[in-house]
Amino acid sequence: MDQVRWQEIAWGGSEYALTVALRHTLLRAPLGLHFTKEALDAEKDSIHLAGFDPNGAVCACLVLRLSVTPSWILAAPLEAVLDRPAYHLRQVAVRQDLQGLGWGRALMDYAHAWVLDKSPVRQVYLHARSSVVGFYEATGYKIAGDPFWEVGLEHRAMHRFLES
Repeated sequence: MDQVRWQEIAWGGSEYALTVALRHTLLRAPLGLHFTKEALDAEKDSIHLAGFDPNGAVCACLVLRLSVTPSWILAAPLEAVLDRPAYHLRQVAVRQDLQGLGWGRALMDYAHAWVLDKSPVRQVYLHARSSVVGFYEATGYKIAGDPFWEVGLEHRAMHRFLES
């Protein structure tokens, strides 16, 4: 992992295509889902972060989109208010042969550092598949609200305030 190249990548480029393929393989295909042109076009204004090995193969990736604080965060004991900016972190994927080796943690650390460096926004939220809630808790996220179903799987809403 020492030689990984972490970077922000441009939407629509060749590196972006590699991340779409990884996300499709790990997150979509097992559920019988596919990316539509409209779904990918909607990512144009998002931040795409990824790690690449020395051979240029994508190892891990995620998508960040600046939005507003969702109302479910208000159910948690927080000082958050509606209409406060927040990053929606989504589509986290780590190549299957690298899972459990620290790549997910390194990716989250990179994403959090990116937010702290590039933006005054300090709140991040996500919808975690119930099977990976423990991973997100280990990276500082807290559950907000009850379980819900999304793409046919149980999820938990989670959030984190980043500190400089």
